[in-house]
Amino acid sequence: MSVKNRLGNSPLLTQSLFEDLASGAVRRVQSSTGATDQDLADVIGCSSATVGNARNRNGKLSAHTLFNLLAVDPLALESLLGHFDRRSVPIVAKCDTDALPSTAGAVHKLAVVTADASPGGKFITDCEALQCEPEIDAAMEALASLKARCIAIRKDRAA
Repeated sequence: MSVKNRLGNSPLLTQSLFEDLASGAVRRVQSSTGATDQDLADVIGCSSATVGNARNRNGKLSAHTLFNLLAVDPLALESLLGHFDRRSVPIVAKCDTDALPSTAGAVHKLAVVTADASPGGKFITDCEALQCEPEIDAAMEALASLKARCIAIRKDRAA
C-alpha cells in the first residue's frame, strides 16, 4: 500500500538522522537547564548512561524516553518536528497570527460606525466606541504579543 499524500517535502527520517536530532535535543535540554546526565535521567525516567549514550549517539533512545524530554523543555522536540516542517505548540496556545484577524475586525467595525458620520459631526458616538472596544482590545493584545515576540527574537539573535 502506498501513501500518496505524504506531508512536506522533507526526506524521510533515517536512523542516523534521528540519532543526530535526538542527540541535539538532549544537548539543548541539558544546555538550557544545566542538567547533568543523572539529573535529566531522573526526570525523564531512564538511566544516566542512556542520557549519555543518546547525547553521544552511542545508543538508541526509546520513543517514550525521547518524548519525556518534553517534561523538561516544551520545545525539546522542535528539531525533530522541524525536519518535517512542523512545530509543537501547547493546546491552549494563542496563535500570534491572530493579530491580523483581530486588527482587521477592529478596523472593519470602526469603518462601519464612521461611514455614517456627518461632516463636522462627532466621529463616532460614545455607544459606538464602546461597541468597538472588545475588537480593539483583542487587536491590541494580539499586536502586543507579536511585538513582544519580535523583541525577544531580536534579543536572542543579538546574544
